[in-house]
This record gives sequence, structure tokens and C-alpha cells, in this order.
Amino acid sequence: MNLVTESIAASLPLQAGQARRLFHGRGGRLPGCEYLTIDQYADLLLINHFREPGPEWPGLAQALRALLEPEGIAACMVQQHYARPAAARWAWGAASDEWLFQEAGLNFHIRPGVNRNPGFFLDMAPGRAWLQRHAQGKKVLNLFAYSGSLSVCAFAGGARHVVNVDMSRGALNMARRNHALNGYTTAQGYAVEFEKLEIFRSMGRLRRKGPYDLIVVDPPSYQPGSFVATKDYARLVRKLPGLSADDAVWLLCLNAPELDHDYLHRLVAEACPEACELERLPIASGFTDTDAEAGLKVQAYRFAAPAGA
Repeated sequence: MNLVTESIAASLPLQAGQARRLFHGRGGRLPGCEYLTIDQYADLLLINHFREPGPEWPGLAQALRALLEPEGIAACMVQQHYARPAAARWAWGAASDEWLFQEAGLNFHIRPGVNRNPGFFLDMAPGRAWLQRHAQGKKVLNLFAYSGSLSVCAFAGGARHVVNVDMSRGALNMARRNHALNGYTTAQGYAVEFEKLEIFRSMGRLRRKGPYDLIVVDPPSYQPGSFVATKDYARLVRKLPGLSADDAVWLLCLNAPELDHDYLHRLVAEACPEACELERLPIASGFTDTDAEAGLKVQAYRFAAPAGA
């Protein structure tokens, strides 16, 4: 496990108040560590175990404390994703229900240990940056909005109106909090909506609120009862034209290691031939994988309605 601390030490110093992946064992570049990821959220260290660690783990935890406390890390939570149900515990430092941090000058929060993930996906950083560059003047539909970070970035990029849709009331409450942290609320003059909806059952309502200039689709890859990518992604893409303004842009995301970029491109080509690919976004810093297709896929498309449609 010295290799883990050596890898993190090579990336120091930490940036105060920021969020980043410090160790990406799941990328497979350090054999034997595929079960482990380590993230910084400002002064919180979040360690994720995807299988039960070996006897070396307590020594690693204390080595990380010795290494990172001088860098400003105040507390460490360990999440055991292999457990059923998943479990979380504080390894050291003072526990807190909420942790605040920044990315690209914007403010966000997480509630570690409440759900299987903290509520902010670090590998989506290129997508958030893309939205800041492309949302100017746009009416945006944010499907599977979760904690609303993409909506916050759309407003930072000059969006005129964002509709956030998610099935989870708790997720939308997190989204409201993230908007409030940045001043993007209706009380401050921003046209932002939070809709607790099951997307496939609510297309009529979403169409009435449209059309949209920019649609973000960032679904779970396998969540039975909500969305299963291999079954539902094509079905959803076929419905996007009915929500879209002419010349709309779609930001489509896919986080399924077994499905590659070409799978998503073929799916879009078959489900909606009128959509053309604009660009594939790069992999986030800190998420390099031995298999370049195993990580998060984010692709932008432009939709042009057929003549006479």
C-alpha cells in the first residue's frame, strides 16, 4: 500500500477548498488496488472500498492521515460499497452532515454517507465545464438532474431557464441547496424549476414546458424501475426530438464500463438519424483508465428537425 500513498504524495500539494480524485484504483493502473478510490472534497477525504480490504487497510488509513492532515484534510470517511446495504464510517476527524467545496469557482455541497455516492460526480467535470461554455441564452432541460450541479453550471454559463427533472425528492432538495449556494434561485430572478417526475410517464408535461435549446441526459446505467441503459437509452433518444427546439444541442452521458463510445453513437444514429455528433468530451483529470472506454462517456449532438416537420 506504499504505492497508494506514494501516488497521492506525487500529486501534492492539494488545492484548498477544491474537489478532485486523488487515487483512481478502479482504473486498473495499479494492480491489486482496483477496489479503491480516494477523493478530496475540500477538507474531507472520502475513501471508497468496492470489496472488503485486506489487513493492510488500517495502516493505509493512518498513513493517509499523516500525509494529508498537514495539507488541510480535517476528516476522513470510509464508504464500504461492497456491503449490503452499503455502510459508511468516520475513520478520523470530526463528523459533519454537510461538506462545502468548490469547482471552477462554483459552490457545491455533499452529504457523505447518506447515499451510495456523495451527490457530486467528479468524473463529470468536463461536462460541467462544457455547459459553462455552451449554455449562453439557452433554455435547458436537465434530465436525471440528481444534485443539480449541471444546472448550476448552465446558469454560470448564461442559461436563461433550466428545468431540472428527477424522481427523487431528496436529490432535488440537494439540487435546490446547490443553486442557493450560488445565488441561482427564483427569489434572485433566475428561471429555475425542480420537477419530481418519472421521465417516461411525463413526456406530455415536459413537452408543454419546452421546447428546449439544450438537453442534458445523465442517467444511471442500471437502476431497475428507473433506467437501464441497454433497454431505455434508445427509447429516450427517440423522444428527445419532441422536446427539442430546431437546432437544439443534446449532451448525452453514459456511465457503463461495458458499453463504449461507439455503442452510444450507434444508438443515436439508429434512434434519431437527424442528430449529428458534435464532439466527444475528454476524460476528467485523475480518471485515466487502462481501458479508455471503461469510464464515463459524454458526447454532444446537434438535432436538426427534418424539413417540413
